[in-house]
Amino acid sequence: MMKNILIVDDSSFMRNWLKNIIGKQLREFQVVAEAKDGLEAIEKYEQY
Repeated sequence: MMKNILIVDDSSFMRNWLKNIIGKQLREFQVVAEAKDGLEAIEKYEQY
């Protein structure tokens, strides 16, 4: 069963880096959303 991940970081570089690492190394996880701050993260969390 896939586990969903929401990546939250103010740096787009770090968000992309984490998404790539998760996609290549952690096959049981999938990135469903990204957010640049806590408020955006809450909005995205409520969607998923």
